[in-house]
Amino acid sequence: MKNLTGKSLNSKEIEALDAIADNIDSYKFLMRLMYAANAYAAETTTAVKYNAIGSKCSHCKANAFKHALFLIYNAETFTLSSANTLASAHEYGQVGIDTEMDKKNNAAGSSIFSQFNGSGTSSQWADRVKLAANLGKHGLVFIKNSVLVSTTNFDPDCP
Repeated sequence: MKNLTGKSLNSKEIEALDAIADNIDSYKFLMRLMYAANAYAAETTTAVKYNAIGSKCSHCKANAFKHALFLIYNAETFTLSSANTLASAHEYGQVGIDTEMDKKNNAAGSSIFSQFNGSGTSSQWADRVKLAANLGKHGLVFIKNSVLVSTTNFDPDCP
């Protein structure tokens, strides 16, 4: 519900979602609802593909998967350009290795979406992102020992 009311969204996310809604009040709620649904879908799919811990961790391989998949779901719902804008907005004002990781994984999601010309089912997208993570494709990374490493590296939280 926080995503729907905007209480967990930063000012740039609200601005981006409002722009997608053409600043029409009756559409703003719908944009937030779709954005929240995509976040929920990415999180629950991550829990299925990795484990419950993986859906909540902030440094593990599953987090790379979740960010890429969330961007893809947003690209399907809105446009790839809007999804990239929302991803940038989500990271607005944040710095550090966590943010660097998130940006790389968002870019990986964009790359995967483009590779398949925006065509796929939710299950196909999840399988494609999981395969890319396993093979270390598209630049998917996670934090291990305080450095960014390829998702081909072993992650004890998300084997």
